[in-house]
Amino acid sequence: DGSRAVMAEPGPKDDQKMIVFGVSYSTTKEGFRDYFAGFGEVLECELMFNREGRSRGFGFVLFKDDAVNKSVLNTQHQLDGRNLDVKLRDSQNHGRDRGGFGSAGGGFGGRPDDRPAASRTKIFIGRLN
Repeated sequence: DGSRAVMAEPGPKDDQKMIVFGVSYSTTKEGFRDYFAGFGEVLECELMFNREGRSRGFGFVLFKDDAVNKSVLNTQHQLDGRNLDVKLRDSQNHGRDRGGFGSAGGGFGGRPDDRPAASRTKIFIGRLN
């Protein structure tokens, strides 16, 4: 039926794929793509939706040109009245390499000495309403 995600082998540019947080629930997939297409040629662009078809508030984007990827990462973004938080997708994986969230190692980094100082710790919590 086309609704299932298929795990694919990582491509050569997958390390440049970006995750975009803070997307408005009213943003359409066309609006999301059009916004990022203004920066350069988009290879992949996906806005995530739940089973009911409502936006989950995040998506992914990948540009053909590495220079555009870097430029987008270093730019503040606003779409449909919301500030977007754009990060390299793989930057989210650093904790999983050492045990990850809630692991037997005791939490975020897996080892107590790897935990960042509380004043520098950032977490993402989706809209609670």
